[in-house]
Amino acid sequence: MVLKVYNQQNELIRTVKQKTPTDDGIHRMTWRLDEKGVQRPSRSSSQRRGNFEPRGVTVLPGTYKLVLSYGKETDSTTMKVAFDPRISLGNNVLETKYKLLKDTEKTMEQMAKISQQLNESKEIVKQYKKQISDLKDKKHAAILKKHDSISKQLDGFVDELLGKEDKRQGITRSPDPTIVSNLFTAYMYINDLMQLPGSTENQLLENATKAFEDYKSRVNQFYTDDWNTFKKEVEQINLSLFKEAKTF
Repeated sequence: MVLKVYNQQNELIRTVKQKTPTDDGIHRMTWRLDEKGVQRPSRSSSQRRGNFEPRGVTVLPGTYKLVLSYGKETDSTTMKVAFDPRISLGNNVLETKYKLLKDTEKTMEQMAKISQQLNESKEIVKQYKKQISDLKDKKHAAILKKHDSISKQLDGFVDELLGKEDKRQGITRSPDPTIVSNLFTAYMYINDLMQLPGSTENQLLENATKAFEDYKSRVNQFYTDDWNTFKKEVEQINLSLFKEAKTF
Protein backbone atom coordinates (compact mmCIF):
# COMPACT_ATOMS: atom_id res chain seq x y z
CA MET A 1 0.00 0.00 0.00
CA VAL A 2 1.19 3.48 -0.85
CA LEU A 3 -0.05 6.76 0.60
CA LYS A 4 0.97 9.95 -1.21
CA VAL A 5 0.48 13.39 0.29
CA TYR A 6 0.19 16.56 -1.82
CA ASN A 7 0.25 20.15 -0.61
CA GLN A 8 -1.99 23.00 -1.77
CA GLN A 9 0.28 23.55 -4.80
CA ASN A 10 -0.32 19.89 -5.73
CA GLU A 11 3.33 19.06 -4.99
CA LEU A 12 4.13 15.60 -3.67
CA ILE A 13 5.58 16.16 -0.20
CA ARG A 14 5.44 12.72 1.39
CA THR A 15 5.21 9.07 0.35
CA VAL A 16 4.36 6.48 2.99
CA LYS A 17 4.72 2.82 2.02
CA GLN A 18 3.48 -0.20 3.90
CA LYS A 19 3.54 -3.89 3.16
CA THR A 20 0.26 -4.96 1.61
CA PRO A 21 -1.71 -6.97 4.20
CA THR A 22 -2.64 -10.53 3.34
CA ASP A 23 -5.60 -10.75 5.73
CA ASP A 24 -9.04 -9.28 5.19
CA GLY A 25 -10.32 -6.65 7.57
CA ILE A 26 -9.59 -3.07 8.60
CA HIS A 27 -6.00 -1.90 8.18
CA ARG A 28 -4.41 1.39 9.08
CA MET A 29 -1.75 3.64 7.53
CA THR A 30 -0.38 6.61 9.43
CA TRP A 31 0.81 9.96 8.14
CA ARG A 32 2.44 11.92 10.95
CA LEU A 33 1.75 15.33 9.39
CA ASP A 34 5.33 15.59 8.16
CA GLU A 35 7.07 16.16 4.85
CA LYS A 36 9.72 13.99 3.27
CA GLY A 37 13.02 14.49 5.05
CA VAL A 38 16.63 14.14 3.94
CA GLN A 39 19.33 11.53 4.42
CA ARG A 40 21.59 12.00 7.42
CA PRO A 41 25.36 11.66 7.65
CA SER A 42 26.53 8.12 8.34
CA ARG A 43 29.66 6.01 8.59
CA SER A 44 28.10 3.60 6.12
CA SER A 45 29.07 3.92 2.45
CA SER A 46 25.54 2.95 1.38
CA GLN A 47 22.69 5.38 1.88
CA ARG A 48 19.31 4.31 3.18
CA ARG A 49 17.33 2.44 0.57
CA GLY A 50 14.07 0.55 0.32
CA ASN A 51 10.47 1.48 0.88
CA PHE A 52 10.95 4.07 3.59
CA GLU A 53 11.85 7.72 3.12
CA PRO A 54 13.13 9.75 6.09
CA ARG A 55 10.74 11.94 8.05
CA GLY A 56 11.02 15.69 7.65
CA VAL A 57 9.55 18.85 9.14
CA THR A 58 5.94 19.16 10.28
CA VAL A 59 3.66 20.63 7.64
CA LEU A 60 2.11 24.07 7.99
CA PRO A 61 -1.63 24.41 8.60
CA GLY A 62 -3.57 24.00 5.38
CA THR A 63 -5.46 21.55 3.21
CA TYR A 64 -3.66 18.48 1.91
CA LYS A 65 -4.67 15.79 -0.56
CA LEU A 66 -4.09 12.16 0.39
CA VAL A 67 -4.00 9.51 -2.34
CA LEU A 68 -4.06 5.86 -1.24
CA SER A 69 -3.15 3.06 -3.65
CA TYR A 70 -3.87 -0.59 -2.93
CA GLY A 71 -3.02 -2.93 -5.80
CA LYS A 72 -4.90 -1.57 -8.80
CA GLU A 73 -7.29 0.44 -6.63
CA THR A 74 -6.73 4.13 -5.89
CA ASP A 75 -8.77 6.57 -3.84
CA SER A 76 -8.19 10.07 -2.53
CA THR A 77 -9.48 12.58 -0.01
CA THR A 78 -8.55 15.96 1.39
CA MET A 79 -7.48 16.68 4.93
CA LYS A 80 -7.38 19.98 6.76
CA VAL A 81 -4.42 20.38 9.09
CA ALA A 82 -4.72 22.95 11.89
CA PHE A 83 -2.45 23.93 14.74
CA ASP A 84 -3.48 23.08 18.31
CA PRO A 85 -6.43 25.43 18.99
CA ARG A 86 -5.56 25.53 22.70
CA ILE A 87 -2.32 27.38 21.93
CA SER A 88 -2.31 30.91 20.56
CA LEU A 89 0.45 30.95 17.97
CA GLY A 90 0.57 33.24 14.96
CA ASN A 91 1.16 31.99 11.43
CA ASN A 92 4.30 34.14 11.25
CA VAL A 93 5.87 32.01 14.02
CA LEU A 94 4.95 28.74 12.32
CA GLU A 95 6.16 29.94 8.92
CA THR A 96 9.45 31.25 10.37
CA LYS A 97 10.05 27.94 12.17
CA TYR A 98 9.20 26.01 9.02
CA LYS A 99 11.66 28.00 6.87
CA LEU A 100 14.50 27.70 9.39
CA LEU A 101 13.94 23.96 9.78
CA LYS A 102 13.92 23.48 5.99
CA ASP A 103 17.19 25.43 5.79
CA THR A 104 18.79 23.19 8.42
CA GLU A 105 17.57 20.17 6.44
CA LYS A 106 19.41 21.44 3.36
CA THR A 107 22.57 21.74 5.44
CA MET A 108 22.03 18.24 6.85
CA GLU A 109 21.64 16.90 3.31
CA GLN A 110 24.98 18.47 2.36
CA MET A 111 26.57 16.81 5.37
CA ALA A 112 25.13 13.47 4.26
CA LYS A 113 26.62 13.89 0.78
CA ILE A 114 30.02 14.73 2.24
CA SER A 115 29.94 11.70 4.55
CA GLN A 116 28.96 9.51 1.60
CA GLN A 117 31.93 10.73 -0.44
CA LEU A 118 34.34 10.36 2.47
CA ASN A 119 33.18 6.78 3.04
CA GLU A 120 33.51 5.95 -0.66
CA SER A 121 37.01 7.45 -0.69
CA LYS A 122 37.99 5.34 2.32
CA GLU A 123 36.85 2.23 0.47
CA ILE A 124 38.84 3.20 -2.64
CA VAL A 125 41.99 3.70 -0.57
CA LYS A 126 41.45 0.36 1.16
CA GLN A 127 41.01 -1.54 -2.11
CA TYR A 128 44.01 0.04 -3.81
CA LYS A 129 46.21 -0.53 -0.78
CA LYS A 130 45.36 -4.22 -0.86
CA GLN A 131 46.08 -4.46 -4.59
CA ILE A 132 49.42 -2.68 -4.26
CA SER A 133 50.38 -4.74 -1.22
CA ASP A 134 49.62 -7.93 -3.17
CA LEU A 135 52.18 -6.89 -5.77
CA LYS A 136 54.88 -7.23 -3.05
CA ASP A 137 57.11 -4.75 -4.81
CA LYS A 138 59.41 -2.68 -2.56
CA LYS A 139 59.35 0.23 -5.00
CA HIS A 140 55.75 0.86 -3.94
CA ALA A 141 56.65 1.39 -0.27
CA ALA A 142 56.31 5.17 -0.55
CA ILE A 143 52.81 5.05 -2.05
CA LEU A 144 51.73 2.56 0.62
CA LYS A 145 52.78 5.08 3.27
CA LYS A 146 50.80 7.69 1.37
CA HIS A 147 47.76 5.41 1.62
CA ASP A 148 48.09 5.42 5.42
CA SER A 149 48.35 9.21 5.46
CA ILE A 150 45.30 9.69 3.25
CA SER A 151 43.32 7.15 5.32
CA LYS A 152 44.09 9.08 8.51
CA GLN A 153 42.94 12.31 6.91
CA LEU A 154 39.68 10.72 5.76
CA ASP A 155 39.09 9.17 9.19
CA GLY A 156 39.75 12.55 10.77
CA PHE A 157 37.15 14.25 8.60
CA VAL A 158 34.55 11.56 9.40
CA ASP A 159 35.29 11.78 13.14
CA GLU A 160 35.04 15.57 13.05
CA LEU A 161 31.66 15.31 11.35
CA LEU A 162 30.15 12.48 13.41
CA GLY A 163 32.40 12.09 16.44
CA LYS A 164 34.97 9.40 17.15
CA GLU A 165 33.59 5.91 16.77
CA ASP A 166 32.87 4.18 20.07
CA LYS A 167 33.03 0.42 19.62
CA ARG A 168 31.66 -0.41 23.06
CA GLN A 169 28.37 -2.27 23.23
CA GLY A 170 25.16 -0.44 24.00
CA ILE A 171 24.05 3.12 23.34
CA THR A 172 26.99 5.52 23.42
CA ARG A 173 27.40 9.19 22.62
CA SER A 174 30.44 11.32 21.90
CA PRO A 175 31.09 13.71 24.82
CA ASP A 176 32.50 16.33 22.45
CA PRO A 177 30.38 18.47 20.09
CA THR A 178 30.61 17.57 16.41
CA ILE A 179 29.64 19.29 13.18
CA VAL A 180 26.43 17.23 13.10
CA SER A 181 25.56 17.57 16.79
CA ASN A 182 25.88 21.36 16.59
CA LEU A 183 23.28 21.43 13.82
CA PHE A 184 21.02 18.96 15.65
CA THR A 185 21.08 21.18 18.73
CA ALA A 186 20.05 24.23 16.69
CA TYR A 187 17.33 22.16 14.98
CA MET A 188 15.84 20.98 18.28
CA TYR A 189 15.80 24.47 19.80
CA ILE A 190 14.04 25.88 16.72
CA ASN A 191 11.60 22.97 16.55
CA ASP A 192 10.51 23.51 20.17
CA LEU A 193 9.84 27.23 19.74
CA MET A 194 6.47 28.71 20.67
CA GLN A 195 7.55 32.20 19.63
CA LEU A 196 9.75 33.84 17.03
CA PRO A 197 13.43 32.75 17.21
CA GLY A 198 15.47 34.78 19.66
CA SER A 199 19.17 35.38 20.23
CA THR A 200 19.74 31.83 21.54
CA GLU A 201 18.30 30.09 18.48
CA ASN A 202 19.94 32.49 16.05
CA GLN A 203 23.32 32.12 17.75
CA LEU A 204 23.11 28.31 17.80
CA LEU A 205 22.24 28.23 14.09
CA GLU A 206 24.94 30.76 13.24
CA ASN A 207 27.59 28.80 15.15
CA ALA A 208 26.54 25.50 13.54
CA THR A 209 26.52 27.02 10.05
CA LYS A 210 29.88 28.72 10.52
CA ALA A 211 31.50 25.51 11.83
CA PHE A 212 30.12 23.54 8.88
CA GLU A 213 31.26 26.10 6.30
CA ASP A 214 34.79 25.97 7.73
CA TYR A 215 34.69 22.16 7.74
CA LYS A 216 33.34 22.03 4.18
CA SER A 217 36.09 24.38 3.01
CA ARG A 218 38.79 22.11 4.47
CA VAL A 219 37.21 18.99 2.96
CA ASN A 220 37.07 20.67 -0.46
CA GLN A 221 40.71 21.73 -0.13
CA PHE A 222 41.69 18.15 0.72
CA TYR A 223 40.01 16.79 -2.41
CA THR A 224 41.47 19.56 -4.56
CA ASP A 225 45.04 19.08 -3.32
CA ASP A 226 45.97 15.92 -1.39
CA TRP A 227 43.36 13.61 -2.93
CA ASN A 228 44.08 14.63 -6.53
CA THR A 229 47.84 14.25 -5.98
CA PHE A 230 47.31 10.83 -4.41
CA LYS A 231 44.98 9.80 -7.24
CA LYS A 232 47.56 10.69 -9.90
CA GLU A 233 50.30 8.77 -8.10
CA VAL A 234 48.14 5.64 -7.84
CA GLU A 235 47.06 5.86 -11.47
CA GLN A 236 50.72 5.84 -12.56
CA ILE A 237 51.14 2.34 -11.11
CA ASN A 238 50.23 -0.64 -13.23
CA LEU A 239 47.85 -2.44 -10.93
CA SER A 240 47.07 -5.31 -13.25
CA LEU A 241 47.66 -8.62 -11.47
CA PHE A 242 47.82 -10.55 -14.76
CA LYS A 243 51.11 -12.15 -15.77
CA GLU A 244 52.15 -12.86 -19.28
CA ALA A 245 50.75 -16.24 -20.24
CA LYS A 246 53.05 -18.75 -21.82
CA THR A 247 52.07 -21.35 -24.35
CA PHE A 248 53.14 -24.94 -23.81
